Amino acid sequence: METVGNYLKNIRLSRSISIEEVSRNTNIPRKYIENIENNNFSEFPGEVYLKGFIKSYANFLGVDPDFAVNLYEKTTLEEKDIPIEALLPKKGGTLSKISDFFRTSTSRVFFISLLSIIFVSLFVLIIVLLLTRSSYKVLLDNRNATIIYKNLSGGESFKYKSEKGELILKVIEIKNSGNDIILSINDKIFSVGLKQEITLDIDGDGVLDLKVRYENITGGNVGLKISFYKVQKSQEKQNIILIDGASIPVNMVLASSKLVWVSIQIDNNTNEVQFYMNKGETRSFQASSRFVLKTSDIKSLSLFCDTNQLQLNGEGVSYTVIEISPSMKGVSLKIKELD
Repeated sequence: METVGNYLKNIRLSRSISIEEVSRNTNIPRKYIENIENNNFSEFPGEVYLKGFIKSYANFLGVDPDFAVNLYEKTTLEEKDIPIEALLPKKGGTLSKISDFFRTSTSRVFFISLLSIIFVSLFVLIIVLLLTRSSYKVLLDNRNATIIYKNLSGGESFKYKSEKGELILKVIEIKNSGNDIILSINDKIFSVGLKQEITLDIDGDGVLDLKVRYENITGGNVGLKISFYKVQKSQEKQNIILIDGASIPVNMVLASSKLVWVSIQIDNNTNEVQFYMNKGETRSFQASSRFVLKTSDIKSLSLFCDTNQLQLNGEGVSYTVIEISPSMKGVSLKIKELD
């Protein structure tokens, strides 16, 4: 039977796609891609993440993600029938011995004393754990609901109930001696470098709700600082477009209906790229955080983001700024037309 690893690997090789290219476009760490192709599933933090990686890998290759997941389940899940006789206690076995143990008063006293010691020990252990973990759990300030988690390690997960619903954050892996962290927020996977942050629209209403920053915290520890924005009236929902299923960086495509001058500025690059576009010409760009478009005639241009056409307003000379940020369902675009 063909395995999911061989299936995905053969498709990748037939299209001359490298593992690095898969990792770059899916945000899946290289080692997890190699483990999938080698059918080594023991290294994954959980089955939900494994299936998510398989789906993302399949989507990138353009094959059916559900078929890939079903192939994984068929090749890995094998149920073995256990005879019911093996589950029943044998005569004179363990249950019989336990029954004999409780028949004597001395044994009963010993057993009750042992239980008391165990309960006291567990109670003391719980108190110690609560006192030691309180040093890295929750901090709140008066401006935003801010949570700080310190002393992180791979596999840890946290829950927080906000006005937007419950958030489940899980640390998948800490890499490069703590300089990079891979985490999931409600099963959406992100990679964040030290002193970097991501902003998210949790509920898809077009307003940024959450900021997650990975940074050095007091005492030389690294940790996650999670801030929940308060809704501000200055955020204009009508200027925000949500693109489900998209991922950063997004593909921006310009199409021209006649000869027109264009200037493009991408992300934090201060240099502008200026050029003329002829009738029927198209050009593609990749942007991660910002896309600035200047043109001599906005009506002559059509702009697409991952095949979704964006409405460009105005007439004649135009200056448009598009801010790009991830959302829980895909990507959020905030469009501003400046004079």
